[in-house]
Amino acid sequence: MKSLCLGLVLLSFQFAGFAGAKHHSAAAANAAVANDGVATAQASSASGAFEYNVRYKGEDGRLVFGDSEVSFESANNPKHSMAWNYNMMKKLKTDPGSHEAILVFHNGESHAFKIMGDQFVTAEVSNAVASRIAAAPRPRA
Repeated sequence: MKSLCLGLVLLSFQFAGFAGAKHHSAAAANAAVANDGVATAQASSASGAFEYNVRYKGEDGRLVFGDSEVSFESANNPKHSMAWNYNMMKKLKTDPGSHEAILVFHNGESHAFKIMGDQFVTAEVSNAVASRIAAAPRPRA
């Protein structure tokens, strides 16, 4: 009986993680990527957001590490834009100097993003994301 309850709780967390992803509007996605096409790791001092031009599953867009969520804003197809709360995430995987950022989730899912241009995820961004993941509220079982 305990294992059944535990299984249902874990299943509900996995479903909650899937249901937590959301779409963004086409205008917001296009405006975010309509810069000069050069990869930038821009930090907004007011919000603490870090933004990168990326390719995800063959699609160009923008990866944004915001204060409360990580989002992918598709340049061409707003239905492919998604966002994840930090409480869904286990970690951000990167290698120093690598042009890849991998979001790893508690349910075992992961999403790999190729950072375009000469930018890469810095230690500052990795540390900020790790802090946000650690500080994110977790559902109690």
